Amino acid sequence: LLQRIFHGTTTYETTCMECNKISVRSEGFMDLNLPIRGDTDVQYCLDQYTKAEMLDGDNQYFCDYCKCKQNAKRVMKLTELPPVLNIQLSRYVFDREKFVKKKLMDKVRLPTVLNVNRHGNSISKNKEEPVEKKYILCAVMRHQGTSAYSGHYVAEAMDWTTGQWYEFNDETVKVLSE
Repeated sequence: LLQRIFHGTTTYETTCMECNKISVRSEGFMDLNLPIRGDTDVQYCLDQYTKAEMLDGDNQYFCDYCKCKQNAKRVMKLTELPPVLNIQLSRYVFDREKFVKKKLMDKVRLPTVLNVNRHGNSISKNKEEPVEKKYILCAVMRHQGTSAYSGHYVAEAMDWTTGQWYEFNDETVKVLSE
């Protein structure tokens, strides 16, 4: 049941800039773990997550065809989208200077509707057009506290029959206003 509801697939396509060969690797996910980059919104975080990345310098790609490290372009595509999309925001990062985990306090706006593009396999001869899927925000899990080492989690969820939002804080449940 959980697989049918939450499972999706990402596909990484890495193109060697020397020989133009494409390496493809797919993997399943039950949630997307999106990095946060400043005060932003979830749509921007998702767009950045799927943005093409250049692999160069110390981060070169080992091309199996060239048999050496080469500059490459990597694209992550959402090739299979689940009926229910679970997104986690990466609020906890490791501070390499202080060797501690810290919590990012940047604002992230949550849209009530999230547009997600599923891209077809660009390698096939019959290239599929991107298909857009819309997800409705129905629940949020919030961490209260400024530390990555302590705090409290509170859930907010929408009643599908009425559209009313509720906050669940341990044994306390309260109605939320718009």
